[in-house]
Amino acid sequence: MRKPYKAQSKLLGPCGPCCFINLTGMKGSPKKEIELSKIGRRKPFGGTDYTGFLEWGKKHNLPIQVFTTSNKQDNKMFKFIFKFEKIPQSKRKQKKKEAKERFESQNKKFKDKVFLIKNVKSKLNSLLKTNKKVAVCLAVNSSVGFQPHWVVAYKHQKNKYHFMDSAKGLKGYRILSPHQLSKAFRKSKEMGFPPALVMIKK
Repeated sequence: MRKPYKAQSKLLGPCGPCCFINLTGMKGSPKKEIELSKIGRRKPFGGTDYTGFLEWGKKHNLPIQVFTTSNKQDNKMFKFIFKFEKIPQSKRKQKKKEAKERFESQNKKFKDKVFLIKNVKSKLNSLLKTNKKVAVCLAVNSSVGFQPHWVVAYKHQKNKYHFMDSAKGLKGYRILSPHQLSKAFRKSKEMGFPPALVMIKK
């Protein structure tokens, strides 16, 4: 396995594009991060939800599949985004409307590629057993509290989950215990970002 690509751009929320780079093994660069963000970001906001991976898969002719605990948008998610991206009160209603319309449109467009699941950790376990790399949406603890984050799971060994992580403060990897992973999924859901898994079907 090659060394994980780490975020180099100044994007607001670069983990989605970087995660796709690590999932596919394509060559990463700040230019590539920005290019991917323009195609798949959570418009009109920054950041990425699972529909971004579906758009990138379409662009690069890759058979992407998504497994998620919810295909709905939570108001708690918008509350976090408004604060994180410092969206003025006067623009929040319109931006929320635009985001909802885009998300609903994307779900209809890719409805045959999005599968609802109940137990995200159990599904991740089954995918890792087939030696697949899996993009994972979870929450990680940072200097400013928990934040939604995309990483790439590549191994479940000796009761530890191994991830490629593009965060600048790490060396490219993150290792979580089953308890830590469960907490990461729970925190993500509590923040309004339903846990999701993305894989390339081969």
